[in-house]
Amino acid sequence: MLNPSVVRPQIKITQCASVTSIGTKNDFIINRKNAEDICRNGVNNDKRLVVLGKGGFGTVVRGVFKGHTVALKVSRGDMGLPGEDNAVNLDHPNVVKTLHVPKTEEEEYHFRLIIMEYFPNCQQLLSLIEDSKFNMDANLLKFSKDIVDGLWFCHRNGVLHLDLKPQNVLVCDGVCKICDFGSSRRPNHERGFIYQGTLIYAAPELLMGCWPTEKCDIYSLGITFWQMKSRKSPYSEYENMETIIYKVVKFNLRPEENTPDLNYAKLYQRCWSRDPDDRPTSFEVIKNLLKDCF
Repeated sequence: MLNPSVVRPQIKITQCASVTSIGTKNDFIINRKNAEDICRNGVNNDKRLVVLGKGGFGTVVRGVFKGHTVALKVSRGDMGLPGEDNAVNLDHPNVVKTLHVPKTEEEEYHFRLIIMEYFPNCQQLLSLIEDSKFNMDANLLKFSKDIVDGLWFCHRNGVLHLDLKPQNVLVCDGVCKICDFGSSRRPNHERGFIYQGTLIYAAPELLMGCWPTEKCDIYSLGITFWQMKSRKSPYSEYENMETIIYKVVKFNLRPEENTPDLNYAKLYQRCWSRDPDDRPTSFEVIKNLLKDCF
């Protein structure tokens, strides 16, 4: 089932200064007592904390967990986005590692914590797409390969991301890493499904309320590749989200295409095919990038 009201606000990750020490006075020490306090009260705009990002779904601060500098995401417990649990055991160079998700089932806990690996120098892929001074063409294929390598690893380990887009890819020292698994699911999940990703990147079958598959991520990958190449926002010419949803489902609307003859364009066009069976797998995308584009 689609939740049509959800267009997820994003936590914007900003570029951070390098960490020279562990456990400074501004680094939140994550232990059981402190974690429980945050689960009850949140971060309370504590100005001593090093805030890495902030948005409608929470705040990311720098902290220390088991002696290591980490990124701590604090979100409201009623947001209904428990998918971060799916990422705990994902260990891949192109996926931001989720180290620990403390259980927050007690009634007095109003916030949810996600402890992730920390990178001192990172930016959202979206910020690089929008930065006219950044040479995206020189990095396009390498970044594409990074993203799909991470996605293939997720799929091999039974995780559907379901909110893949440039905002959810961090570029850390030139390496793309998929992040934010809040909307993720496992294919065999038995509970009812409500799509909580970002609608303009969502596959038509998700917009129609169908059960998610790996091919939903491939569709989002296609829109992401187009955005990296065009450096435009999908469907920016439309003001009404309902119009976009209707046209994507009913009339096969896709982002405006300016370079249809390029092999790269043909690849992302296959990714956003109407029929999921016509879309390549993540591994096939990797093979196409290696064979036709590099």
